[in-house]
Amino acid sequence: MRIVKYFNPNENWRHYSAGSFKFGTLKGYRENELKGDRFSDSGEGTITRTYGNGEGRINDLSIGNIKIDELVLFSPGQAGSQKQKIFNENSTGLTVTHRFNCNVFCATFGSYDRDHHLKMLNGHLGRECCYLGNPALTSFAEIDLSKFLSAIRLWVVRDTIYETIRNEKVEFIRHKHVKYESRTFLHPLGDAHGASVLTPELLEILIFTKPTRYTTEQELRVALTLAPSNRIHLAEDVFPKSDALKKSIIRMGRL
Repeated sequence: MRIVKYFNPNENWRHYSAGSFKFGTLKGYRENELKGDRFSDSGEGTITRTYGNGEGRINDLSIGNIKIDELVLFSPGQAGSQKQKIFNENSTGLTVTHRFNCNVFCATFGSYDRDHHLKMLNGHLGRECCYLGNPALTSFAEIDLSKFLSAIRLWVVRDTIYETIRNEKVEFIRHKHVKYESRTFLHPLGDAHGASVLTPELLEILIFTKPTRYTTEQELRVALTLAPSNRIHLAEDVFPKSDALKKSIIRMGRL
């Protein structure tokens, strides 16, 4: 199984050829959007869940340190009235936004394909979106995914700055195809009991979901994390480097 990393040769050729890779952070990619980086996603590591619209009730609600004995939504109008109808269609009961941070490496799944490289470089008008290309990505590295994961695992055990990862016995590397879909979800108000719980299913969405406008990337993402048992709030960019990582590169080239 192979992945491809497109890159700017002026900035990264010497790094990849030496077996050095950057694992950025979800938080960093979020903040780049605020700085005007058009290739970043301001919603990285973020999802919004809305509980209830219209009339409803929930008892004993806890979200973090906030505890509510009873939450009731009721219409300002009479039953069956136009005012009640408008309220039920447009009201929002409770909205919870989750933000998560961890280190990630992003690449395209599959062997190198020149046509796909050109789409990443020049942009692509797809059925669902218009993808803005990056004209600086004139080079590529084709990587053996299995060797890459083994090399990263070895680097984490030996050299990572995150002792919380190094000293744990649970799996700390996740890799998965990115899903391109909405990060906003609507639930019944009664489901809000678990609104603050970071479940494994929620974690998958936080790390491996992007908006449909990025579909062209065909991304496979590798993440370093122990969550939900241990959130890495202070994650910062890391740059794994080793001979094993260098050997995971099958070939490098330019358009």
